[in-house]
Amino acid sequence: MGEVAQRSAIKLAPEGTLRETPLSRILGAMGLLKANCLLELIHQKLLRRVVLEEGRIQALLSNARDDRFLDWLIVTERSDVPAGPELESALPSLASTPLTAGAAMRLGMVSSGQMQELLQVHLLEVLEENAAWPKCSYKILPGRVQLGDEPRAQLHATAAALALARVQTATRRRPLHAPDVIVSRVDPGTVGSELGLNETELTLIRRCADPVATSTLNEGASASPSPTLSALLAADLLAPAKLAAAAAAPPESSKEALEDVTEDELKRWLLLAESENLAGVIGVQPSANKDVVRSAYYRTVRRFHPDRFREGPLSAYHDRIESVFRLVHEALGVLTDPRARKRWEDRHKRPAAVNPETIAKQRLLKAQRAAAQGRRADAAKELEQGLSASPNHVDMAMSLALLLVGNPRRRSEALATLERLSREQVTRADVQAALALALQKTGRSADAQAALSRAKAIDATNPVVLALEGSPGAAAELRSDPFLAPLL
Repeated sequence: MGEVAQRSAIKLAPEGTLRETPLSRILGAMGLLKANCLLELIHQKLLRRVVLEEGRIQALLSNARDDRFLDWLIVTERSDVPAGPELESALPSLASTPLTAGAAMRLGMVSSGQMQELLQVHLLEVLEENAAWPKCSYKILPGRVQLGDEPRAQLHATAAALALARVQTATRRRPLHAPDVIVSRVDPGTVGSELGLNETELTLIRRCADPVATSTLNEGASASPSPTLSALLAADLLAPAKLAAAAAAPPESSKEALEDVTEDELKRWLLLAESENLAGVIGVQPSANKDVVRSAYYRTVRRFHPDRFREGPLSAYHDRIESVFRLVHEALGVLTDPRARKRWEDRHKRPAAVNPETIAKQRLLKAQRAAAQGRRADAAKELEQGLSASPNHVDMAMSLALLLVGNPRRRSEALATLERLSREQVTRADVQAALALALQKTGRSADAQAALSRAKAIDATNPVVLALEGSPGAAAELRSDPFLAPLL
């Protein structure tokens, strides 16, 4: 971001106290820097070590039994297995083990599908306790930590920072002073789903793409009812979580009136976006230099942002604009980096006429890669976008449903989709078997058995059928499938 980046550079002391540097600020910076390190948090005799890889919190090591995942499961009654003789006999051998998530899984206390979500809840509870201790000190030890087979939480450090900032905002007696001008440190096209930003926070991030006065953050936005609220959110949430920073006001010469967009202009812009013409999307020549591209990027964000078209005479175009606006952010990264440009051009060398089935296969492949990397939200988004273009594509619908079975808020929707596919695809063993696996995972054993019988009658050699009947070889084979593995 050139000059903007210089004005909002991330600075973080390698050690200090949480009174001087709040935990939300530390974690937010680590998330944005994609840090590999150990974060030591010390309070009197208590030592907690937070393991980070690529800016994501993976595990917690502590000298306190109360902090350990296995003990937390028992105390909070989140275990799938009630306390009993077998569990009690295993606990003494784990008394000196700082990492206990793997042990909890081996003891059958947590299924693989639940593990990551529970680890994240546990980590946030521990971090919230630390954040409330002003005398707590911290130390950052760079380098990677070998966790072996220990399950990983994959909690984005900036998401944790934002969660802590929300708690601090709710309990703070007086709001922080809002800077006069604020600028975003992050790309609004990539942070929304991963960090769990609500609509107000996301709107603020979008409006801070380049330096903006906090007093004007609400102009044209429906998410926040008053400029005061925007200013307080900017100070209390975005700045502590390192999502935004104070900045110098842009020079008068660089300010530009936000003129209305005509319908013809909007239609031309949408055609460029839908054809994935990155240079055309931001209005530059393909050979434009970095400074020209950056200026054009900020101008395009201001003029064509979907929030401008929620209401008014062009509101009918809002959904189309929102579906392609990610290309504006991609254009900035691709057109300012020769290697990224080469990768983009190589990826997009394809025939002029593309078969819809080919596009669907490409979407499904992208979703598989994202899910295999643990980016389940990105995978779901890819599949949902694919289904909006090919609503009758069975494999995409089935994959999305399997992905959402592990999400308590969307589980009913996922099961309904699988049951519908089962009725429509009566000759496909994989569809019947997928339904059986999802039903078994959600505790509907009788219904699962009926679906399994249907699948077996069609193809008794289907890997899911064999895995549900207890074949270890088939189960091992399915563990490489990013959609099926979490349900085993």
